[in-house]
Amino acid sequence: MVNHVLHPMTEKLSRLDTERFGFNIARVDDFSNDIGARIEALRALEAKLIITRVDATDLALINALEKYGFCIKDIQQTYSFDFSRSAVPPQIDNLPFTLRFARAEDADQMAAVAQSALHTHGHYYADKRLDPALCGVIYGDWASNSCLDTQVADKVIVAERERQVIGFLSLKQYERADERYCAGVIGAVAVGYHGMGIFRAINIAALTWANTMAADRVEHNVLVTNYPINRTFAGLGFVVVRSAITLHGWLDEMNLEQGA
Repeated sequence: MVNHVLHPMTEKLSRLDTERFGFNIARVDDFSNDIGARIEALRALEAKLIITRVDATDLALINALEKYGFCIKDIQQTYSFDFSRSAVPPQIDNLPFTLRFARAEDADQMAAVAQSALHTHGHYYADKRLDPALCGVIYGDWASNSCLDTQVADKVIVAERERQVIGFLSLKQYERADERYCAGVIGAVAVGYHGMGIFRAINIAALTWANTMAADRVEHNVLVTNYPINRTFAGLGFVVVRSAITLHGWLDEMNLEQGA
């Protein structure tokens, strides 16, 4: 799985997570101020779970959160492909599938691919207090929305075989004062179709598209334990530029006195 979305720190609930799981969940990614005060503010909002993503180099913050009762649920690293330093690899000849841009009618098939392929991936599934069936639905919704909502993704590359979507990768464009770049939103290959070079081919097509859009670079977040995808990105010329750790903190398991 690849994903890019990071949630800015706000002392409020995550609407999507709360709706998905049926109880109040907050996302906080800036604990630069007092951790205990942030936790108490979210407790006042009746949050049951806090999800946070922290730069992996900030060991002091990670250890401080662990003292409060937060537990590590996944580790991701960010790969970047810089067009000024690397050329887009040539596409594989005689592919046993077709590559194209997604259409709205692909949304259901993409959702099914994501839900079956990714349901055991990531920080949601790693938390045994969360319903595993709902964890799979999250990825299905994410894939579908990336096909239908330009606020989620601007372009989706799909691999199709016999009119079936067997893999996809969605991307979002960003522009800053000094650069333009594309970031992966979500991608997956259908169960039973691994070993065909699908994800590599999709990524070459994605790089080609991003290059035509005058992007300076393309980046993707990948779980460190997803070894095949890590090998794919390294083989394509991507380099690791940063890493992050996702932690979950359940309010009913926290000891604010111990963490202080």
